[in-house]
Amino acid sequence: MRKLGLIYSFLNFVSGLVIIGTIIAVFFITTLPNGTFIDIGNPYFRVVHVGEESIHTQLNDAINDVLWRHTHNTEPLVFDLKRVDISTEISTSWKILIITYALLTGGFFLIILLGIQRILNDIRNGKPFGDNNIKRIWMIGILIAFAPLAEWLMHMITIYWFQPLDRVDGLNLEFSSRLGWEIFIIGLLIYTLGYAFEQGKKMEEEQALTI
Repeated sequence: MRKLGLIYSFLNFVSGLVIIGTIIAVFFITTLPNGTFIDIGNPYFRVVHVGEESIHTQLNDAINDVLWRHTHNTEPLVFDLKRVDISTEISTSWKILIITYALLTGGFFLIILLGIQRILNDIRNGKPFGDNNIKRIWMIGILIAFAPLAEWLMHMITIYWFQPLDRVDGLNLEFSSRLGWEIFIIGLLIYTLGYAFEQGKKMEEEQALTI
């Protein structure tokens, strides 16, 4: 039980960090003056070499021109420009979008952490296979399994924001996913664990009737 207490305390600490981090993020974005430029990690432009007059070639020529003016190097270099990150001017609409993302992300983690805490609390109280625990495990499994889909939807909304810029030959607007199939599989495993708890409840009830 002492280990469960330590885990419970650790989850309390992490929950506090999530709340503080979300509040700081919202405060930071809210207080940013309109017109300030911020870096956007996702989406980004993938540079595609599609000919002699492509953006890839023009960027290489521009970089070599700057190097020549500073170093007088006569041998041109070829730069493998695959990704160009974006900095965008902050506006009220951008603030609303980023704050919404921050609140959704913070809420997602809080729901999972609070669910785990309540499961541990029931285990400490001698009720590991209660109906509430089974529902909490299913809920956590579903949230984690659908996290990659939620991330994809958020990125699609952001890409739609930059859609007018996705008309330049040689520049493809893309995003890199941090949540892959592994997260989906973990979510399914956790959801399946709920059925194991359900079977544990039935065995517990049968044992009580036998006694």
